[in-house]
Amino acid sequence: MALAQSVPDRRSAGHDAPSEAMFRREGEYWEVRYSGESARLRDTKGLRYVATLLSAPRREIHVLELARAVEARIVASTGLHAAALAAGDLHVSGLDAGDVLIDSQAREAYRRRLTELEEDLQEARDWNDPERAARAQEEIDALTAELASAAGLGGRNRSASTAAERARISVTKAIKGANKTVSRECPALGAHLASSIQTGRFCSYAPPGEAPPAWYL
Repeated sequence: MALAQSVPDRRSAGHDAPSEAMFRREGEYWEVRYSGESARLRDTKGLRYVATLLSAPRREIHVLELARAVEARIVASTGLHAAALAAGDLHVSGLDAGDVLIDSQAREAYRRRLTELEEDLQEARDWNDPERAARAQEEIDALTAELASAAGLGGRNRSASTAAERARISVTKAIKGANKTVSRECPALGAHLASSIQTGRFCSYAPPGEAPPAWYL
């Protein structure tokens, strides 16, 4: 998909019904539409969490599975092979407290990619290319956070119970931030998401008392 060149102001989307809602990423922006309102929003991790939940209505997804799925897509889209990640198909997690989040092969792949990104970031700064630098920094932050969530004291792997709490806090904060952004541009959609998305150890999208719209994702 072509990369959007600008972020237009909020605009009317005609007479689209909620059943024809859209929450679709195009490059570095999201096209959102709901109940006659639409906007283009700059990509954030929180918006990716929301989109993942919208794709699985009424399903409870463990916060670690949600975080992994989004991180895997971010990293895979920038060149790190998905096989190096511990993500799989979305499902209710069966992780136990003793489960290890990242194996040694994946950890080494992360570190190699971080080295490449640091070089790319420095080169972008040298060439005065702020967009390239921002992309590199975003991926560095994502990879660093993933490694940190899996590393325990003395470099030992952190158990799933500890990482799950960290993920719960991080994911909840990101989703709330995303909903604030959506609410500024599409108040009707913001209200719908606020009443329909539940966060915590398990996250879900389940509109109360109504069938979910047919989302175009």
